[in-house]
Amino acid sequence: MKINYIKLNNIGPYLGEHKFDLNTNSSKNIVLIGGKNGAGKTTFLKALKYGLFGSFSLGFKTDTESYFNEIDTILNNQSSNDFYIEIEFEYVENFELKKYTLKRSWKKNLSSITEHVKIIYDDVLLDDYETKELTDKLRAITSPQLINSY
Repeated sequence: MKINYIKLNNIGPYLGEHKFDLNTNSSKNIVLIGGKNGAGKTTFLKALKYGLFGSFSLGFKTDTESYFNEIDTILNNQSSNDFYIEIEFEYVENFELKKYTLKRSWKKNLSSITEHVKIIYDDVLLDDYETKELTDKLRAITSPQLINSY
């Protein structure tokens, strides 16, 4: 799997929308992430993990209060109620390159947080069944523990 970009909107220290281009080519074949303490490196990696895997990133099979408590810690409360992580990724399946855009967003009210997942493939929004199928496939392709190793 190759990640082309990640957008963070009101996540951790990233107030507003921030897009990180992770594309590589033959002359730029590695991406380094660096910064001062408190700049958002750990938040960036958490966002990658939470964006791709949701509650599964913390070992839960379904959304739980513990998961939403963790999500609440990365939402930038100085912002409006517009929080999301968007990731464009691609992988090869049956000799065909497949490119997806996954957007995981949250709405926060006084007593709870709700999550919505939207996945686009070939400019078409996947339905709930196709979304579940792809998220299951993501878990088979890679693991949130791999991101933890960074």
